[in-house]
Amino acid sequence: MDGVLWGLLIISGYTDWRYRKIYNKVLLPAALAAFAYHFATAGWQGLIYSVQGLSVGLVLLLIPFLWGGIGAGDVKLLAVIGALKGAGFACWTFLAGAITGGMMAAFFLLSNKRFYSTLSCLHRGIQTTVLSGFREFDGLRYQKDEESICIPYGIALAVGAAAAFWMV
Repeated sequence: MDGVLWGLLIISGYTDWRYRKIYNKVLLPAALAAFAYHFATAGWQGLIYSVQGLSVGLVLLLIPFLWGGIGAGDVKLLAVIGALKGAGFACWTFLAGAITGGMMAAFFLLSNKRFYSTLSCLHRGIQTTVLSGFREFDGLRYQKDEESICIPYGIALAVGAAAAFWMV
């Protein structure tokens, strides 16, 4: 399964970087391969292991997706990584991917000279929310506009999975 994982990470990372898309035609065969492999090697327990990994990967990124911060392809990528390597691996990938994504976001903001203005805006939003006693809090919704900087989070997840592969 390691070969399938590395192929998935390389292809998904490339397409997310180049086209800002992670394709279902890459994700679905990898998920089916994970289910088939784990069922063939460990029976129903293996299939349960794979389904649990998929579920954990899906749940970990569901809230950021619902808030509009990441795309559906990113959620499905982590879910398939979980199906391939299990729930624990999905958690490590999520954590390492979050660190990588934060560093990528800081780099993109700094290179576009938006780091300090973004921090200032975030500070004002938090201050307004706290001072109003959370009456003005309407959720943490990401607003996309023509000036938005989007990072290919599939790259962060791929780096996170590579880090998890060497840590676990």
